Amino acid sequence: MLITEAKILDSFGYWLTYSVIAVGVSCIVLGAYVVVSVMALNLLCQKGLKRPAVLILFIIQVFLIPLAIWNVAILTGDILTQLLDIPVNSKLDGQLEGRISASNADNMAWEDDMWVWPANIILLFADIVVVWRAWVLWESSIAIRSLLLILVMCEGVANIVQSVYGSVSEGSSHYYQSQLQNLFLLLSLALNILATTLIAYRTWIHLKATRDLELSTHNRSQSLNVLFFLVESGAIFCINQAGYCIFIMLASSSSYNNTPSLYQSNIILPEVATIVLCFYPTSVIIVSHMMLYQN
Repeated sequence: MLITEAKILDSFGYWLTYSVIAVGVSCIVLGAYVVVSVMALNLLCQKGLKRPAVLILFIIQVFLIPLAIWNVAILTGDILTQLLDIPVNSKLDGQLEGRISASNADNMAWEDDMWVWPANIILLFADIVVVWRAWVLWESSIAIRSLLLILVMCEGVANIVQSVYGSVSEGSSHYYQSQLQNLFLLLSLALNILATTLIAYRTWIHLKATRDLELSTHNRSQSLNVLFFLVESGAIFCINQAGYCIFIMLASSSSYNNTPSLYQSNIILPEVATIVLCFYPTSVIIVSHMMLYQN
């Protein structure tokens, strides 16, 4: 075997190993998420779907399940296609390098069309739930509701533009695609920080108004428990999202290929993070309904 072919096989095996790890971890997380999703759907159905807000949450939850499966299926399909295509690809000469290059070219268009959509849609759905949290707490403020609506619409537009551009752009447009992705992620982060801050402020007002009652009973009300959960989970989500934004920006930098640990993380982290992201809106749905509507 030539030295060049040995290096190519080593590089391909490196990618394959971490891709299989990503699929394995994603499948485990996906299985847990399907169970949690069934619980959320069951709760929503038990409380009835007559109210528009509950119906919207139900629709979002229904769509999150196939989106999570879609995300795992894309990486799995990519691995299987590469393994099946490389041994039989005859578009180029019989050299291993030519076969791998041809296989990558064949899969590139399919990946660009399919890869970008599930993660972006899941993040948009999560942000809609984030806005819903703040929306119901600021019912009397038209200005704040209008601001939240404008921000989520801007993020939706950025989401669609980035997804479409990622599907139709060629490899030479990677810089602009990464900038659009960064813009979308930063808009989402700003929206989450704003919504969590608004909820924290409303929680502080509620706690201040009911402090004497809370001290006399030595017990938190259910509404206060929900508010604390929304603030704490929102803060954790913002921290995780900020870390993910930093990681994505580092991964798109010019020094990306020279950092092996970042290369490994970029294979595993985006796949697993997308599935984990699904848990946030689902957990908000479950905890909110269990605490507010328990008998």
